Amino acid sequence: MTGNSGQRLKGVLTAIVAALLLACFGCGAKAERDKPADQAVSDFVHRVNQIVKNDRASWPQEVPDDVPPFTRGIIVSADKALTVNGTSWTIRIADADEGSWDAYANELRDAGWEATVVKSDSGGHCSARRESLGLTLNFSGSRGTLVVRLTSF
Repeated sequence: MTGNSGQRLKGVLTAIVAALLLACFGCGAKAERDKPADQAVSDFVHRVNQIVKNDRASWPQEVPDDVPPFTRGIIVSADKALTVNGTSWTIRIADADEGSWDAYANELRDAGWEATVVKSDSGGHCSARRESLGLTLNFSGSRGTLVVRLTSF
């Protein structure tokens, strides 16, 4: 992807995200409607920046200390979600250097995790478990998605 097409894609994504967030604000909860207008605009700008500006994402501080941080690439985004069974974090990674996926699986094993890696021509998958924590890592080339789940039922 050339720099020009990358910028164009970023612009299109920004417009789509902005439209979606505006639609969500229009049908939001009563608490959202009661916020002052300037706070709503500030929240909107913050959310768009979190999605569009890839250089601001970092390893989430709330992830349990038992999970080694992924340090061999750039964290593009990190999202936290509350689920029926507990909490999950989805961390998207780019520009991971060669061998980083295997190195991370080894870090997990060294930290006491049971980790299994399955590779294919197009990428691979790592599953790991330790006590109430589960982790999946899907990767292809220099990109990957790491999902950490803390089960608390």
